[in-house]
Amino acid sequence: MKKKKEPSKKYLREKADKLARLCALKKNGEVCEYCGKTENIQVHHFIPRSDSAYLRYNLKNLVCLCSYCHIIKLHRKADPDIVPYIIRNRGEDWYIELKALKKKGLEAKSITTVKYYQEVIMALEEYLKRY
Repeated sequence: MKKKKEPSKKYLREKADKLARLCALKKNGEVCEYCGKTENIQVHHFIPRSDSAYLRYNLKNLVCLCSYCHIIKLHRKADPDIVPYIIRNRGEDWYIELKALKKKGLEAKSITTVKYYQEVIMALEEYLKRY
């Protein structure tokens, strides 16, 4: 009898990314947190994945922005108003907690194991079931 092949980390990461996006849209509403538009909503990692893999799937770190605010204003033009607006809108306590979580992530052990992704997927699926 053949042993069942474990899913690859790439497959699990992609599945977790899709679930995190769906959860963020549910949690934050399908509305741009900067301009209020409801079309072409994307999910932005407030603290970039490159700065904190630990926060990649943390819903507190995921911000809903329309494609224009996300790609053009935030990333291409580096609009200096967007980040402070999000912090004001979500609150200083949210920002302080997010920075503390980032620091905690820097102290964490490797989190890119198959088991890690499986646990993330289970947690995100549970979140979706509740909402």
